[in-house]
Amino acid sequence: MTRYFNDGWSTLFETNAAGTLGKSYVLGPRIDEILQSAGQNYLYDGLGSVTGLANSSGAKSATYGYDVFGALRFKSGTAANANNYLFTGRELDPESALYNYRNRYYNPSVGRFLTKDPIGLEGGVNEYLYAMADPVNNIDPNGLLRLPKRVRNAVLGVLVGIASTVGIVHEGKVQGPKPRPKEKEVITAPLTPVKEEKKPKGKKGKDNKNQCDIGYVLPPLPGSAETKGIPIDIVFVN
Repeated sequence: MTRYFNDGWSTLFETNAAGTLGKSYVLGPRIDEILQSAGQNYLYDGLGSVTGLANSSGAKSATYGYDVFGALRFKSGTAANANNYLFTGRELDPESALYNYRNRYYNPSVGRFLTKDPIGLEGGVNEYLYAMADPVNNIDPNGLLRLPKRVRNAVLGVLVGIASTVGIVHEGKVQGPKPRPKEKEVITAPLTPVKEEKKPKGKKGKDNKNQCDIGYVLPPLPGSAETKGIPIDIVFVN
């Protein structure tokens, strides 16, 4: 039996049933990004899939190849069998050939999850589909909804923020979708007058009608930029 000790979504180290330390991982800022483990440096492609390992001398010790949906097509090298983090950086169970996408297991041979999406139709019409059937451009790190692969290049905190818009995961538990925000209320308040501006003269001595006489400062709305120390604009009216 292997026990996994996580920091948020990512595994920091593993132990056996007796508590003896096994593998430990140096993590990067991106989702599912292992930088180093057991003296091996991880190499990635643009999708976040592990394409190889390199030892401390820089020599390549493992190479991996996949089909479009993540089925492992080949692996080679002296350290190839020691690593199970492969397609999009997720862990492959070597016995079942299924990927662990946190909330569901994924079968790359058919491009489908084994169970329905825990968030229902919020993740798409087909509740078994992986990455909206576009694994070249999309990822699904939590087995809940498709995200563009460029999101992987953002720091993990940004991805968490995006995922939280549909109430994805908190401390390993699936949360329901967050309620839709209420429509903004129209807030009326007296305008604050500011210094009167004189009209500049036009080329022929006429007033420029595009200019204005007096300006007003709009009252701040709750949670507006002004409450965060950012000045709002002065709006002039004729």
